[in-house]
Amino acid sequence: MEEGEGVIVILGGGDLLRQGHRAASELARLGMRVTLIQGPLATSYEQSPFFEVLVDPPDLPSRLATSGWLVTNGGSCMFEAMCLGKATFVLPQTQSEAVLAKSMLERGGLLGVGLENLKCPDKAAIRDKAERAAELVDGRGAERIATIVKSLL
Repeated sequence: MEEGEGVIVILGGGDLLRQGHRAASELARLGMRVTLIQGPLATSYEQSPFFEVLVDPPDLPSRLATSGWLVTNGGSCMFEAMCLGKATFVLPQTQSEAVLAKSMLERGGLLGVGLENLKCPDKAAIRDKAERAAELVDGRGAERIATIVKSLL
C-alpha cells in the first residue's frame, strides 16, 4: 500500500457541526500539511492562511487516494476512506454516525473519534489503521451497512 502525503479534512457534503475549520486549524498548528475540502452544502467557505480550502473539487477521488490520512465524518466519507485503505480519524456529525464510528474504532479500523481526541498520528499508526480499514471494508459495504442498521433498529 503506497503512503500518501498530508491530511485531508472532509466532513461530508455540509459539515453539519462546523468542525472542519477547527480540525484543520488544529492539525496545521501541529505542523501538518492540511487540505480542508468542503462539500456543496457547506454554509461557510472561509479561507485560511494556514491550510488549503477547496469546495467540491472535481479531482476529489485522486486527492483522497494520494493523501496520507483523512479526517472525515462518520458516514459515507468514512467508508469511502476505509475502502481506499486510508487511515481515518472521524468527527461524527450525527448520533448515527457516532454509533458507526464507535463500531469501527472498537474493531481497530480508525485512528480515533471526536474533535477532543484529534492529534497527529505517527507513521506506524497510519500504516496499521490503513491496513485494518482495508480489511474491514472489503467491497461488501452495502451488505455490512444494512446489517449494522438492522441491529440498531
